[in-house]
Amino acid sequence: MEPVGYLTEVNEWWMSGSVDPIFLQEYQRDELQQLIELLDQERITAVIGPRRVGKTTLMYQLIDHLLRSGIKKEHVLFISMDDPLVKMMDDPLKTIMDEYLEKIIKKPIREVEKLYVFIDEIHFLPDWTLWLKRYYDLKYNIKFIVTSSSATHLLKYSKESLVGRITELKIMPLNFRDFIKFKGRSDLLEPFSKKDIFNLDVNDTIFELTKFQNELVLYFNEYILSGGYPEYHSAKDIRTWQNLLISDVVEKTIYRDIATLYKVKNPQYLENILTYIAQNNCQTTSHNRIAQALSISTDTVLNMVYYLESTYFIGSLSLFSKNVKKRIRSNRKLFVIDSGLCNALLKTRSIKDENIGLLVESVVNSNLLALKESGQSTDVRDISYFTDKQKHEVDIVLDINGKVVPLEVKYQNNIYDHDFKNLRYFMDAQDLGFGVIVTKNLFEMKRDILCIPAWIFLLIFTDQVPYNLD
Repeated sequence: MEPVGYLTEVNEWWMSGSVDPIFLQEYQRDELQQLIELLDQERITAVIGPRRVGKTTLMYQLIDHLLRSGIKKEHVLFISMDDPLVKMMDDPLKTIMDEYLEKIIKKPIREVEKLYVFIDEIHFLPDWTLWLKRYYDLKYNIKFIVTSSSATHLLKYSKESLVGRITELKIMPLNFRDFIKFKGRSDLLEPFSKKDIFNLDVNDTIFELTKFQNELVLYFNEYILSGGYPEYHSAKDIRTWQNLLISDVVEKTIYRDIATLYKVKNPQYLENILTYIAQNNCQTTSHNRIAQALSISTDTVLNMVYYLESTYFIGSLSLFSKNVKKRIRSNRKLFVIDSGLCNALLKTRSIKDENIGLLVESVVNSNLLALKESGQSTDVRDISYFTDKQKHEVDIVLDINGKVVPLEVKYQNNIYDHDFKNLRYFMDAQDLGFGVIVTKNLFEMKRDILCIPAWIFLLIFTDQVPYNLD
């Protein structure tokens, strides 16, 4: 197929004037508004996130916004570097841009009105940074919006060649608040809007915040099991969904994306390490321990964990310490970023009491990490964990605008005196006046420690209001 034929086929709006509804979703993520605001920025916009998280849908929604705003339909170009027809082209970006300007725009580039060029999965294009740098530095009136499933591959090379020319926006699996929106139940979120988790009067708000408890607990259980990938909402059942996660997310990312991008000779090691982390979710570990368990070298584990983290399969928390050297050298707490993916790897098809506490802890970690990484909240500066030689442990330690807030995840309805021990030790040692225990359904204030259900905590905390810790 000639390049112009390919372009006309994938840019259907050149003929119809609109994006086919099949490419759009009724629900729009908050990140869409951020992308809209970046359209007027000269810099290249890079959308980064795991495979199947909804990056391409966001691009189509952004194209739909441009067309509805009156942008000429031929002035919006979409291409995917993961398309087999594109991969067969010599110098695909140059070939496509030359063909587009000559046969579609039909004007010298300096005389044309602003063009919007969307490039999906750009990391599959060899020397992509050099091409974008060339177009950018020539000051053509082109706004580039690109996506990538590999943070390391995109950020590493963009920082080398595109310094000051690119703005990154990270897209993660849906948090619990977004999950509720995808269910079409935004009405359930109203009581949690504009609440401050650190200045919450439990007695005054308990009736308001637990008004929809029965429904929200059911949704939270579903979220814990299925995870935050948007496609779940069109799946028929959990078995079908988990099979899709393994085949379309795990296997394609590992055996195609990572293996290709990083030239991995034994990609099965990646799947083995990912499964090991799922089996030991939210537990501190070392690269040496993983290497011994799987009978592979420590250097291999070090590289593989790096690849898994760069493609958003796993997250990690470092040790809370003011000693930077100690923080770097200490073991990390590893967790699978998406609970649905973790359950798929372990073939867990129903919520069980066994290890549910660690699964909920990973969900809390993931929601907090997504908030931090997305850039939507500048308040959350760091997320870590605490342990010492006396085996005092705190699950999560937040740095919010330079102030420390410790969290313990105790996914149970009864909180006993011994459940407060480690948290109070840490608070006393750090001279803190506030801590949080994330529970199953218990909601009350215990002196300076807030006991709050996980589902309430997540719905309030991810609302992105400024936090007041004074």
